[in-house]
Amino acid sequence: MDGKSVIGHGDAAGAAASAGTDRGTDHGAIPGAGAAVWMDPASELVRLAASLIRLQSGVRLAGAELADVRVAQVAAQLPAQLPAQPAAQVPAPAPGLVPSGPAPQNARQAAVRTGIEVLQGFGVSLIAELQDALERDAFHYVYQPVVSMATGALAGFQASMRWQRGKEAVAPPLFAPIAQASALLPKIQLHLLDDVARNLARVARETFIAIGYPLAQCADSEALSALIERAAQLRIDPARVMIEITERSGQIDPGAACRQIMRLKTSGFQLAVADFGGDAHGIAFLSRLPVDVLKVDFAQIDMTGDIGRAAVILEGVLHIARELGCRVVAEGVDSPRQAVLARQLGCELMQGRFVGEPSQDAPVAAARSP
Repeated sequence: MDGKSVIGHGDAAGAAASAGTDRGTDHGAIPGAGAAVWMDPASELVRLAASLIRLQSGVRLAGAELADVRVAQVAAQLPAQLPAQPAAQVPAPAPGLVPSGPAPQNARQAAVRTGIEVLQGFGVSLIAELQDALERDAFHYVYQPVVSMATGALAGFQASMRWQRGKEAVAPPLFAPIAQASALLPKIQLHLLDDVARNLARVARETFIAIGYPLAQCADSEALSALIERAAQLRIDPARVMIEITERSGQIDPGAACRQIMRLKTSGFQLAVADFGGDAHGIAFLSRLPVDVLKVDFAQIDMTGDIGRAAVILEGVLHIARELGCRVVAEGVDSPRQAVLARQLGCELMQGRFVGEPSQDAPVAAARSP
């Protein structure tokens, strides 16, 4: 990918995240580890550190607790997974996160306390790094082609965020949760709208660019106002921008979020629901919002055996989409067999490594037609 190593390369299924989050592009694993986002110690550590930041901010974590043994385990793996950058002024750890109270009574309590201290220090230092990276313009999008199944023509692009950390291009699972918890993510994405405008000007007028926005961000009135205003300033045609709702947390009221998201629709933006079927919230959005696109993750389908049951489920999803007038994107299509299945099921659009790898400049044509 542009000759640079990618840390956390493999899709932000979680972060997918996110944050433009690499749906159907990355699986959040450290190279060579062969693990998905939620199994990866480094991205798990980022998630736990983000939880600490939210706790400090007074945000109630419904049903989310820091598992003490897991805290110590993932904290111990930090140095090997995210090597420290030289220099940089790192603020002192924020008070209130390290347990006060009596001294640890046994080795397990001591390990847990040490783990939380490491997480706290890591979270605070990573926030400082991200703030510095934003000021240095160290974030960029990579663009993966989305093609029409009917014609093979280039239909648009999926924008996935990268943090250029020295020679490493860091994927969202390793920074997006903390960027979101510290309110930096909306600022980063707003800044990257300039890059979206530049690439929209390079490619055919009928193509779109899809950008992932976590539900918490979509429910934020100020963040949406800033997005709408900045797009207007850059003379971006909102019909060419697809806002993809990701990271649908149970902590966000879908009804309240939908009222905010409708502002995007009335402003002319396309709406997409990522990873449809992955949680109950996707159904809630379909029942309340005029969604344009449903995205179904084919990377989650085991293509090595009998796929009959999976095909029946996917046919049901596509039936729902057609009844509601939505297009369906088959994402995470990395093999010819997945592409054949997507075509047989009647998906309108397709993205994944079988079509083309992400690149920092949106390509003018797809690498491969379905």
